[in-house]
Amino acid sequence: MRKRMFFAALCAAGMLLTACSSDNDVENVSTGDNGGNKFIAVGINLPQAPAAATRADGTDNAGEVTYDDGLPTEYSIKNATLIIFSNATKEDDATFVAAYSVSTTPWMGTTSHNVTGYSKKVVQQVGSSVVAGYRALVVLNHNGILEVTANDGLSVNSTALTTSTKFSDFRKMLTTSISTLDAAGMTSAGFFMANAPLSNGSGSTSSLLSGATTTLVPITADAIYKTEADAEAGADYDQIYVERGVAKVTMEQNDGTATMTNSKVAETTPKTLKWQVTGWMLDNTAPSTYLVRSTDGDTDFRALKSNVTGGVYRYIGNTEIYDGANTASGFYRTYFAKSVGYDKWATSETYTLNTYASGDFYSTFGTANPKYCYENTFDVDHQNMINTTLVQLAITAKTGTDAEDLYTFGGQKTDVYTKDLLIAKIQEAAYYVLAGDGVLGTITTADVAVVMPTTSVAGQVELDPDDATKIKVTPAAGKLGTGYNETTFYTNLRSALGAVYCYKGGVSYYNIRIKHFGDVLTPWNTTEYGSNTAPNSTAIYPDNASNRDGDYLGRYGVLRNNWYDISVSSVRSLGDATPHTGTWPDTPDDELDNYLAFRINVLSWAKRTQAAEL
Repeated sequence: MRKRMFFAALCAAGMLLTACSSDNDVENVSTGDNGGNKFIAVGINLPQAPAAATRADGTDNAGEVTYDDGLPTEYSIKNATLIIFSNATKEDDATFVAAYSVSTTPWMGTTSHNVTGYSKKVVQQVGSSVVAGYRALVVLNHNGILEVTANDGLSVNSTALTTSTKFSDFRKMLTTSISTLDAAGMTSAGFFMANAPLSNGSGSTSSLLSGATTTLVPITADAIYKTEADAEAGADYDQIYVERGVAKVTMEQNDGTATMTNSKVAETTPKTLKWQVTGWMLDNTAPSTYLVRSTDGDTDFRALKSNVTGGVYRYIGNTEIYDGANTASGFYRTYFAKSVGYDKWATSETYTLNTYASGDFYSTFGTANPKYCYENTFDVDHQNMINTTLVQLAITAKTGTDAEDLYTFGGQKTDVYTKDLLIAKIQEAAYYVLAGDGVLGTITTADVAVVMPTTSVAGQVELDPDDATKIKVTPAAGKLGTGYNETTFYTNLRSALGAVYCYKGGVSYYNIRIKHFGDVLTPWNTTEYGSNTAPNSTAIYPDNASNRDGDYLGRYGVLRNNWYDISVSSVRSLGDATPHTGTWPDTPDDELDNYLAFRINVLSWAKRTQAAEL
């Protein structure tokens, strides 16, 4: 699996971006009395991927991280909102002051979607109450979630903000479910974007431990102008960087020429099965999200590093952010956050994820066919399958060029049977059952009639003499001993065969739990435990030298503005005959016995790629 982080989704919104040419400026200049109001010039940039992007591990790409600008639709700007908060010692305590709808005229008719061609200058009139030191937040594509109301007011999901509404309250105003599995509530009318939390210290320096991460941008005195003309001509600006409010997942499709390594058709000379990913479904997704990414836990997250990765800190990136004018910002991206679920599970509150119930899987693949979801993270105690966003896969195994029904029985998935081969096995089992019961006359396996269901159905197939939807087994009556009893025969035959499963059309199902930091930055069951307790059946994530979070926090999960691109590298054996529905098991994400190997990368969107062996 490749896991990608959305960094091309970071938008730099600077107050008066001087690199913009005059033909990008808003032509509505007023030089007269401003009625006591003020003007702010805002430059909003949609940046491309940096030329040499690095992660918090100190190396370019690190085998899992790449950067990609994504699709043009992920850059479309429908509307923009500037929200002002008061000054406060703690950012979360800043209170609402005013909100303004920003003109989107500069974006009209633009066909280029990289940062240099998509950098636009906007001048916004603000009220006289806005002063230096106040904090700015930009929201792009509000999708009807926000509404600027009379007198520079603001409502979120029809709830009005007041002058006592804190930034911490604003962030949490959307923590009830508002959308479907694909986070349509934040993508249907352009991708919802808001300020990205940024660190003032690099992940490669010791200063990160004493640094700070902030979301709101202080407004400087030089960025406030008395007239629109001054704002248009001025050279000072403040910068705001925004990120998309959702995570992105794509699934790659292999060419269908690979063969399963363990499962084979059980003929005299076992025949290999070719496999191909033919469907996928994003599952176990969060039903709600914070309007703006949380920075709670920032102090603890800064110190996160695995015992294995040579002292590398993973929470903060190494590459300084540059705006569309190629000016260094002094800030660095952050790579983890608490989601709504993280906070609720940590306090034992109920928070239920959206799970697959029924319906067709997605049949389109590749980077042009993404799905989107809300971020979903958790602490190590809750790093369990029940809490983890994952992908269900449909993989078709073929004996030749065409798909056909395949069967297994007795809990053994390495030996696979076609319909005719299964019938022969049932006949053989029936013969020995009859012999064991002491009722065998002159019967042979050829004298046992096996009638398969007229229409095959995926899943377990029962044996029953009176139901046409099940397997009927009938020994030739004239060749049986006098002690034959049909009920006893069926009971013993079921016991001998075990459960019989039909893989309709050769399709079987698997799941891949999506990794965030993954095996590169949070390796598991390697050497991270040192001389302490190794992962075991009773402690999959043992607390070794008080570094449990350092070793494992963020290993799994999905974060907004990250792109997780998944591919399957190999398949060992058949999976399940039917897709999973409903709640997933409350068991750790990692397993000592693992039947799946996978990989994830992160891109611009930051893109994480994850490849899986099933």
